[in-house]
Amino acid sequence: MNLKIGLLWGFSVLSIALAAYIIADYTVFALFFIEATDFISYVLAAQRIGSGQPFYEVPVVFETPAPYIYPPLMAVVLVPFAGLPIELVFVGWTIFSIGCWVTAIALIVYALRQTLLPRLGQMGLPVLVAWLALFPALHQHLIYGQVQIQILLLLVGAWLLLRRQRDGWAGGLLGVAIAIKLFPALLVVCLPYSAACGRYC
Repeated sequence: MNLKIGLLWGFSVLSIALAAYIIADYTVFALFFIEATDFISYVLAAQRIGSGQPFYEVPVVFETPAPYIYPPLMAVVLVPFAGLPIELVFVGWTIFSIGCWVTAIALIVYALRQTLLPRLGQMGLPVLVAWLALFPALHQHLIYGQVQIQILLLLVGAWLLLRRQRDGWAGGLLGVAIAIKLFPALLVVCLPYSAACGRYC
């Protein structure tokens, strides 16, 4: 049994190393084609804010190759970095996204440790780690410089706060998530039902 567990953890370490290589490789690739990433729209909007130009007007939206069609928060947050080389900002965003991913997963595992870890057992945990490292959606997020991982961390934080009956703080984090992209607003419909049942997932 110990040999099997050791092999599984070795597989997990190799999976993490492979994931790191894939992410690094595609990040370098994305730097050469950064105009095709989602991140470029955030930075261009931040540059427009910094120079006092509009970024929501119809001509701007239709004439810009990467139009900004989201709430203004992300563009405002990136204004201090708009003057830096976009490649440097993109790499920094990638590192930040990885940190958010690891933090979100760690918080989920910690919150569910009493039910999740016994079910996984010693053999299931390394398999979970390997699967999370090789998760294709994670790689796509990092390659295109998207914001879903940041939203995930905010929603995990809101969920944990709801479990501790800190509804106001939870609502604040949910509000920030909605201010980044609108789709988390769908969760507002679920909250009254969860509260009526006396539980939050």
